[in-house]
Amino acid sequence: MLYALDFGTSNTVIARREPNGQIKTLSITPNLVFVVNAQTGSVIIGQEVAEDSQRLFRNFKRSIASGVVGFVPELDGVEVTGSQVGVWFLQKVLAGLEDISSLVITVPVNSFATYRQWLLDHVQDLPVSEIRILDESTAAALGYGLTTGDRTILVMDFGGGTVDFSVVQLSLQEVQSQSLIRSLIKWADRATTAKGQPTAKVLAKTGQNLGGMDVDYWLRNYLLNTYGLPAPAISKPLAEELKIRLSQEQVVNFTVADRVISLSRSEFESILAENQLFHRLDQCLADLEEQLHRQDRSFADLSAVLLVGGSAQIPAIPQWLARKFPDLELKTDKPIEAIAHGALTPQWQLEDFLYHSYGIRYWDRRNQCHNWHTIFAQGQTYPTAKPYELVLGASLPNQTHIELVIGEITSADTEIIYQGDQLVSQILTTPIVSAHVLNARPIAQLDPPGTVGVDRIKVSLSIDKQRTLRITVLDLLTKCTLLVNQPVIKLQ
Repeated sequence: MLYALDFGTSNTVIARREPNGQIKTLSITPNLVFVVNAQTGSVIIGQEVAEDSQRLFRNFKRSIASGVVGFVPELDGVEVTGSQVGVWFLQKVLAGLEDISSLVITVPVNSFATYRQWLLDHVQDLPVSEIRILDESTAAALGYGLTTGDRTILVMDFGGGTVDFSVVQLSLQEVQSQSLIRSLIKWADRATTAKGQPTAKVLAKTGQNLGGMDVDYWLRNYLLNTYGLPAPAISKPLAEELKIRLSQEQVVNFTVADRVISLSRSEFESILAENQLFHRLDQCLADLEEQLHRQDRSFADLSAVLLVGGSAQIPAIPQWLARKFPDLELKTDKPIEAIAHGALTPQWQLEDFLYHSYGIRYWDRRNQCHNWHTIFAQGQTYPTAKPYELVLGASLPNQTHIELVIGEITSADTEIIYQGDQLVSQILTTPIVSAHVLNARPIAQLDPPGTVGVDRIKVSLSIDKQRTLRITVLDLLTKCTLLVNQPVIKLQ
């Protein structure tokens, strides 16, 4: 059977497609881990967690996805990282799944290959023949079950750690009846694509490291500063509880440090505005609009707006979207399960593109430093129609190997940093261009050794349908193929 894993920041959803084609949610687990014994990996997760102590971990996904390690506590003689907590959590939440033929894992739009690889590394022990990766907001577009007519829709996924936007064109003309839908479900797992299969084409996408945990942090800081309270008075769980209550009530009264405090929803919305939430969301829309403009498209092509994610339930968010798109249908009824359900929708053929660029590192003689040359730019569709080829030679006499450093390149105007004991998103005054190194090892052993000034190897690089960068290397002197379609990051 086909399963989906939506590993979120606040909650994780497991869903399954039943033999009759129906999609069933198996579990929605809060991302809470209480470490009973770090040496044995004994943990309690989700709803069962009650005690708030150094042994309780939350929001560990942001640490894993961002690569920011921060404070690492020692429990039972073991240093416990966010990555390790994430592994324990996944092991627990995936335990007991039966008859897994395929697993679809959803990831944030702006996630890096290193994070996707971390996920794949820690599910590879499952008895599964196929593992696929899908962007969360794209999955959400499929999860709302739109089955008539062609539509171009905007999806906003506002979760605990990230906010993602996608514009997806759904071409549904071939879905004429429920019998055809059932037929597509029946044959969806075949290697070939049925003629006339409906497609979901991603036209534009963008995202930021901005989520509900940032809202909790802003709310907590506001209360501490406004009322002069000591930091322990407003815990992270209390801030989250207040956020949820203010999303349901106009005024919330609560007691901390022997003081009765009243907080209104209007105050809460002012806190959001003062911390530039809506400004940052406006920036995301501007980025989408620019991507659409390059394709001679615009927001005028949209027919609906879909809203998913736990933080999307803050009333100010749908109100903001309604102001931006007053004439469009706004669907908000599947905030938690739409992503996992969409990942299991079988009749769709997905057409997507890279959110980050791939490049190779070279020595910049003019500036006397390493720099990056882009080989596949942001926006490149995959799988690639033809490989990117380059020819390399030895740079030293009698060189015995050639190394190629490949990186995933991005330009970001936010960064994740530690503020006290919490990972938060911070706006940068100047965007930072950075590269996450994916491959830094020799790609060719030269026998006989290379000669300076003589072309020696031809390198072919391509991206497969799973968004994996693959490499083929030919020795031009010996005519031997040294590597054949080898993944730079092995996904399976």
